[in-house]
Amino acid sequence: PGNVDIFASKSIVLSGESPDKKNNIISTVTFGSASGGNITLRTGEFRATDESLITSSTTDKGQGGNIVLTASNSIKLIGGSRLSTSSAGTGAAGNLKIFDTKNLTIQDGALIAASTVGKGRGGNIDITADTVEIKGISGIQSATLNEVSNANAGEVKLTTRLLNINDGRISTRSVNQGQAGKITILVDESLNASDGVISTSSRQSSGGDINIDARDIRLFGDTDI
Repeated sequence: PGNVDIFASKSIVLSGESPDKKNNIISTVTFGSASGGNITLRTGEFRATDESLITSSTTDKGQGGNIVLTASNSIKLIGGSRLSTSSAGTGAAGNLKIFDTKNLTIQDGALIAASTVGKGRGGNIDITADTVEIKGISGIQSATLNEVSNANAGEVKLTTRLLNINDGRISTRSVNQGQAGKITILVDESLNASDGVISTSSRQSSGGDINIDARDIRLFGDTDI
């Protein structure tokens, strides 16, 4: 499969429904043994709303494509929009990387996710941004969702100057014999969480480690780590 490479010097906006009520989708899928195509988005400002979907997936032996998103000013995922990689076969899911942005906002049900429902390993999530805000039942998640598989969930790494979580979550979980992925959070200044969750969990195996390195950590309300 071919790669998807989109460059816009000012902005990329995914918003609204088409006349046939379909949401905006940018995707690559592999059905055989070949690796899936990568998705690369480069711009100044990126905004996805109205349940827009950017996804890479594999349903067979081939590895799923990677997703790389860079926006020099801001990235906003809003209103149920989703940036995800997944595996439903034996091939590993692709990795997801966000970097070189001043502000990343995930809100109102939006999700950055790497998952596997097959035997393939889940993808890793690696995010670097000056400030990160997760709010309104939104989150960053790596997960295995097949109870009879032993696939491991991917890891989550977040590097930022300032992290604010308000009714959001960063999590890895496994529902099978595979391990939940490790969570690494590196914050130069302050981590502020109100009614937030940072967690790893596993039903049949070990949960991943949580490593947080920050100058200040402030937890409010019903926040769980």
